[in-house]
Amino acid sequence: MNQNERLASNLKPQGLLQQCKNDKIPNATIVHGENALLNFNQMIIMASLINNQPLTIDNTPSDSTQEPNEDIIILNTIKSIKIDHVKSIQHRIKYGPSNQAYCIVIIHKIDQLSHNAKNALLKSIEEPPKKTIFIFSTTNKLAIPQTIKSRAQLFHIPETINEKLITQKNNITEISKKIEYISPTEFIKKSHMERIIYIQKLTYDTTTVSELLTIWQTELYSSWSHLKKEEHIFFQKIIEIISNIKYNFNLKLQLTSASLQIEEENRR
Repeated sequence: MNQNERLASNLKPQGLLQQCKNDKIPNATIVHGENALLNFNQMIIMASLINNQPLTIDNTPSDSTQEPNEDIIILNTIKSIKIDHVKSIQHRIKYGPSNQAYCIVIIHKIDQLSHNAKNALLKSIEEPPKKTIFIFSTTNKLAIPQTIKSRAQLFHIPETINEKLITQKNNITEISKKIEYISPTEFIKKSHMERIIYIQKLTYDTTTVSELLTIWQTELYSSWSHLKKEEHIFFQKIIEIISNIKYNFNLKLQLTSASLQIEEENRR
């Protein structure tokens, strides 16, 4: 098995593999799934197969666009995707590829687009320079603007049970280095005052608290059939908080509100 065959064997949906082999590659492709790292790796495999150029690129966020390999432009921002990010990409791609078959723009977490960035990116997708393609990823396809989604091919990246367990374990290990980690079940079992104290001790860093909520969401979902009523309510509240992060960065306040709803439910 050669290197390209090994790469192809790691590409999840068969339709995605066929697309990479097809000369008529669409202007934009969106891969979506629960595992952000898996999504990122799938985009790198796609780019490797399309340009017949094996790539080894780490999922390392940056405030600016990166070009780790020739004709591969990556936008993997720490927070939101701004208009300046898109303008930087547009300036880079206006002449198309330099030496590779395609100039490939990879944007991780496309759901983080600002309003102005969305409009600018839409124009590039609709009228891309010759031999330029876009590959996007997201863990929440519902948050992608419909105007962009309608102009792209969508592929779901499935995650095996083992991958989910490994990812969850790694996520808990990493976040435990930043904050005192407790499971969502442990959090709910605490008294209202104990929950408030725990929340107040959390960092004000939005990214870290968001990571905590995502871990809690995954853990509760994996035990869905065994959840109690208040755990169901808390799960729904976590989904609401995560989906509204771009509009409200005070996650600690929202988490306090969720704790209050659990308390009210316990009194009924």
